[in-house]
Amino acid sequence: MTLEASRVAPYSTLQMMVRLRGAKPIIYLYPPEQMRITARLSLIPEWHFSAIYPVVDLENTQDGQKLEWAVDAKPNGTLTELVVELEVSYLFWEAE
Repeated sequence: MTLEASRVAPYSTLQMMVRLRGAKPIIYLYPPEQMRITARLSLIPEWHFSAIYPVVDLENTQDGQKLEWAVDAKPNGTLTELVVELEVSYLFWEAE
């Protein structure tokens, strides 16, 4: 489903569930128009992030690890991570 099809407004908070079937957990974003998007991930205390890209600060809490990407997303799939201004095509993480 595209953001346009789901009628997601700019600056909306999206919750996403990833179901892995032998693939890596990658987030691709193709908004209908350029918009700022914040993607937040959290893990239960028994898990921890083993890899993230682009690299952002992790928050360690009693409830587990958390991270947040803030990106400017373009319709062509280009993402610009706002803290280090790195241009990427996807957001990626692994956990153990």
